[in-house]
Amino acid sequence: MSTRRIVDQIKSCLDGVSEKNMHDQMLRHYKVLHLIGEDGKWTTSELQAISNVLLPGNITEDTSKNFVDKMVAIALQNAYLVDFFKIAEKETFTKLSKKMEAEGRVIIPNVIAWAFVLERLTKAMYDNPTIIRNCVAIFQSLRHSKDLFKGTPIFYKIKLLSIERPITNNYLKNFETGIVNPSDGKWTLPLNILEATITDYLAGRKDNARASLALIANGPGKKRDPRTGAGPSDWSPDKKAPCRSSPLPTEWADLYQTWNMAFVTHFPAFPQIIAKLFIPIVADYQDKPKEYLYIRVLALYLTLYHFGLDKIERNKNNQPEIDWYDEKLTRLWGKINLESAKKYKKEVSKQKRQNAA
Repeated sequence: MSTRRIVDQIKSCLDGVSEKNMHDQMLRHYKVLHLIGEDGKWTTSELQAISNVLLPGNITEDTSKNFVDKMVAIALQNAYLVDFFKIAEKETFTKLSKKMEAEGRVIIPNVIAWAFVLERLTKAMYDNPTIIRNCVAIFQSLRHSKDLFKGTPIFYKIKLLSIERPITNNYLKNFETGIVNPSDGKWTLPLNILEATITDYLAGRKDNARASLALIANGPGKKRDPRTGAGPSDWSPDKKAPCRSSPLPTEWADLYQTWNMAFVTHFPAFPQIIAKLFIPIVADYQDKPKEYLYIRVLALYLTLYHFGLDKIERNKNNQPEIDWYDEKLTRLWGKINLESAKKYKKEVSKQKRQNAA
């Protein structure tokens, strides 16, 4: 199935989607997150102040299709991801194709609406740390009042807490103190990746599990190495983002993107979860790869809470959960990622040899 055909299918599912329909679907996502109440009011003054940006009323069918094109164009900047697309084009993913045909016109507009919300809300958090604090306060309260962990997989609980902790203990403190600890991310990031690695390995997805080892071994927060660009954590030049510097930062982010994309495809609702990696605010890191991890964490944080709260909402309304998992897609992606990981490790070694003192 060619990349172009998939994109065309996605865009065809947006045919006839009105501005009101997209607005209403975005509104629902904000309500699921409890950032807008049932009375239609934003829950904090900071969100209210940018409400026209967060929830515009002029997202047309063309706007949605152009957004899809933009996400695809950015994704194609990732050489490792392109490697996957080239091989995947020769394959047929039967279950995924059937799901697209049967459910695409319902699922895809909802996924794109969520991607719009996630793009705008992540950017708002990036621009204003106060909005991060707002969301943390709201979400932590909901986690207890809604019994968020009831009936959810153990991986979800571990992942949510392991993502929330760096936000509260590292990132928000960075902004409060104006200081970034040079070793930030040195231990927390490998452990975070290892959670998914173990999940993949135990489920028999060993190629993708092995691919992640290159990411773990080449993490940030270490001694500066001008040969590869690796080094301690620090601020971005404008101090809007705490940065993480892995060896060959752009290539590291490229590998992380495709590895994590493959990982999330094993979830039944992966079309909605994978949006966190395709939205421009996360994926367009080529000019600032050291900011990638920070922005990705913000988007993942929102995604995790949305996933749990949406599940509660669907159960309450007796709405079925989607299941688009295609094992062939997941395993092929992991196999190609393992080859990409080998390429990344060779390039790191090459840079160290060529630039040796």
